[in-house]
Amino acid sequence: MGSHSRSWGTGSLGYERSIPPGRSPRATTGHHASLNGPPEQAFTEVAQFVTNGLDRRGVRIGAGAGSWDDLAYFRSLAQHTSLDYLDAHIYPVNRDYVADRVFRIAEIARGSGKRVVIGESWLYKCRNSELTGNIAAAADLFARDVFGFWEPLDEGFVEVMGTLSHALKVDITSFFWSRYFFGYIEYNDRTRRLPPAELFRLANEAAARNMLADPPCLTRSGVAFQKVSASTAASAPSPGRW
Repeated sequence: MGSHSRSWGTGSLGYERSIPPGRSPRATTGHHASLNGPPEQAFTEVAQFVTNGLDRRGVRIGAGAGSWDDLAYFRSLAQHTSLDYLDAHIYPVNRDYVADRVFRIAEIARGSGKRVVIGESWLYKCRNSELTGNIAAAADLFARDVFGFWEPLDEGFVEVMGTLSHALKVDITSFFWSRYFFGYIEYNDRTRRLPPAELFRLANEAAARNMLADPPCLTRSGVAFQKVSASTAASAPSPGRW
């Protein structure tokens, strides 16, 4: 289990992210994906372009999308690329995004001989009616995470993700907003009116203070992550699994 936002150490592609409806990805290499086919085809073309002919000795490469995205992205990557793993990002737990889709993504990956990684995850605080637009870039919704009254729910989310990762034999699970393992801010008349950028700054300050404390101070979410990590380490395979 990792505590950082992206699994760069395992070779995740830099463009690995959720694609808003109607949009097609472009590779940072300057390659433009085809706009003639469905978006999952364009996404797969980018993955193929980046990986074809690449010296991958000692490096595992993967790509994926959000669990709320069309499963066609995962099917296309699984069937038409030489990627080592599929990467699912988990934020909203609404609808069937976790209870059904994450299991189906794992099945798609295993069916093509690929591993499974959860490259980003955190509990998304929203109503079903707010699940519109680019979920992965909704600053106003992510700003809700900073408040300490969410701590029990975040704690439970970390524990559930640990159980889910074991059940699906996920190689790496990474929690995106790891600062909340160290600190939240208080919800009050002043903070509830602040813009996202200021809320994130205050949350970073709170986390930094607790990181620098002697000993460092963990939130309930952080303690949950510590326990899940210890459990993972105890059951981890011997080195060289990859």
